[in-house]
Amino acid sequence: MRFLCCFRTFLPLIYHILSLYCRNIFITLFFVLLFQVNSFAALPLEVTVEGVEPELRENILATLRLYVYRDSERMQEKNILVLYKESDDDIRAALGPFGYYSPRIESDLKKVGDVWHATYSVDKGRPITVGKMHLEILGEGNEAPYFEKLLGERPFAPGDILFQPFYTKYKAKMLRIAFAEGYLEAKFIEHRLDIYKKRYKANVHLVLELGTRYRFGELHAEQEVITPELLRKYLRYKKGDPYRSVQLFEAQQYLYRSGYFKNVVVRGDTDQIVGEEVAVTIKAEPLDKFNKYVIGLGYASDTGIRATLGWYNRLLNKSGHRLRAALQIGERDSSLQASYEIPVFDPRYEKVATSAAYQDQKWDSTKSKILAAGPAYIYSSAKLKYSLGIEYRNEDYSIGSSRGRSALLVPTFSGSYLFARKDARQTNSQLKRGVLFSVNVRGASEALVSDASFLQVQLDTVAAVSPIDKWRIIGRLTLGATEVDSINDLPPSLRFYAGGDISVRGYGYRTIGSRNSAGDVIGGRYTTVASLELERSLSEYLAAAVFWDVGSATVEKEPDFYQGAGLGGRINLPFGQVRLDLGVPLTDVDGFTVRLHFSITGEF
Repeated sequence: MRFLCCFRTFLPLIYHILSLYCRNIFITLFFVLLFQVNSFAALPLEVTVEGVEPELRENILATLRLYVYRDSERMQEKNILVLYKESDDDIRAALGPFGYYSPRIESDLKKVGDVWHATYSVDKGRPITVGKMHLEILGEGNEAPYFEKLLGERPFAPGDILFQPFYTKYKAKMLRIAFAEGYLEAKFIEHRLDIYKKRYKANVHLVLELGTRYRFGELHAEQEVITPELLRKYLRYKKGDPYRSVQLFEAQQYLYRSGYFKNVVVRGDTDQIVGEEVAVTIKAEPLDKFNKYVIGLGYASDTGIRATLGWYNRLLNKSGHRLRAALQIGERDSSLQASYEIPVFDPRYEKVATSAAYQDQKWDSTKSKILAAGPAYIYSSAKLKYSLGIEYRNEDYSIGSSRGRSALLVPTFSGSYLFARKDARQTNSQLKRGVLFSVNVRGASEALVSDASFLQVQLDTVAAVSPIDKWRIIGRLTLGATEVDSINDLPPSLRFYAGGDISVRGYGYRTIGSRNSAGDVIGGRYTTVASLELERSLSEYLAAAVFWDVGSATVEKEPDFYQGAGLGGRINLPFGQVRLDLGVPLTDVDGFTVRLHFSITGEF
């Protein structure tokens, strides 16, 4: 009892002492932790590498741990010293892939004030060069042209510096080509670099074993948009053909570009191979809307204001048929046309279109109303386009006070070829660089329900070059000739004219041509039009140009040239283009005159 009483007496004192002790411990720990936090702040460190090319310097810095971790909070004095001692190994590791295995390195580390400075002077030394190369592809099919070409594209020539990324890239290319050609189990049975540092030589050994070449198997199509027969026409392989992944990629591209689908995925089921065949799965989603509507507004000095309304049904039925129609209402050019299209043969490029059109045109003293209809076979790829068709044309027209009517059954051929790279076309279908050649041939015979016999050939060439950045030179040439008894046997739509926004600027639309006794322009049987334009790009959307045009349209073979020159501006917009040209006529003009040529087009 006496002990308990004493304990109770000293209990407040004990509590006070313990509380004071705990407070002291807490305060001590607080300052220790605060010091530790401050001590973990990274010390200022500068790293300099000298004596090597920028490419090598960048690789050294990317490998040098003293530089990589320089901003780390753990980069304290102790760690700086440790990593500095290991710097030589880091630098050697960075230079090795570039073929330098014997560098001489001088380094220095010092502290100036609060800042550490690490300096490295590197002499990369004598490089390792390539001696022997053993490149081989084993297995059935190893003599294929693409493998022979691959072996001919050796990663090194004897004596080249051993730049290891070339070796790695070439090794990956060998496997990539083998896999792409259906050798899905291809593997290297030998792949090594023998490096002899004392001799400064390296030998390359790459031996690829092809293994089994797999073939295309069953097709599994998960779609109900088009018929299986039409779908298969987009696949340029047959079951049993060697499996080539590029053909699947191309099929996916063309199916998507067909306009029938919203999304398309074509893949080979390489994870479920049956025997030596790889099944192909196609998943395709239908479009949300098959009908597409287009509203267009435009103005041109030649034809005045115009408005266009278009309708396009991209899939009329599962056989891939399409239907399109367009109505244009303009001051001097109005039309209504419709076309029914059927994919044939290779649907990626080929179709048959049956078209009908009505057109009402006016210019100068000429008026023309045309009703035309007929079928045509059309081929259209990125570079080559051509069509072969037959068209019945009925045209009522008047030129001044004279009137006429023409009924012709006209076989036609037209084609074009683009000599240019894939990026040759820019927005608004302008030719950026290259040459576009076009030909148009048509005719008629009185023996085939026609009012007249004629044969007409027209050649067009557009060339564009860009010798200096932001500058473009564009040249155009049109040659045309018609074999016909009399110009009066041809309706205005089949005669040649010159002058206007896209012909000889400085003159009115179709005002250049032979004239009748009343002074009315009646066109010609022959034409020559040429243009040279220098264009300077001012920004992504703006350009300025100077031009010179010359043209003739005559009944007789002898040309009667008219010339025009001027300057202009271009505005390229997401929905179309604005063109403004100021043309000055240089032939048969009294005094100085300027003609404005302005056009703007857009579709929404």
